[in-house]
Amino acid sequence: MTEREEEPKRKDAGKQSKVWRRIGRGAGLVMCGAMLMVGGWCMGTLQSRSDNVMAATPAGQLSSQLTTEKVMVVGGSMAHGWKDPNNDSYLRRAFQALSNSTDTQYEYDDRTVVGGSR
Repeated sequence: MTEREEEPKRKDAGKQSKVWRRIGRGAGLVMCGAMLMVGGWCMGTLQSRSDNVMAATPAGQLSSQLTTEKVMVVGGSMAHGWKDPNNDSYLRRAFQALSNSTDTQYEYDDRTVVGGSR
């Protein structure tokens, strides 16, 4: 064989390896994309099965942990209801009205000190 006959074979071999490298890279990118898609689907499926307080019950009602708020009131005689016409606190009645008109129940924790100066 002469050098001229071997030369075309080498050029063809180089072109084939470039083509196969490009195909390999493309296939690798497609596989990475597929893995990301399947991973995202799995995470979404697992998150939708969560049993935390944000999840609704079968009846469509929210759990009691989510709909209960504890409110602590601090202050002196005014916060306790001094000179209130109903002999109660404006704040207590406000939170009771909120509890009656919304799905959230407010627990009123009265930490007021009658006659306190601090």
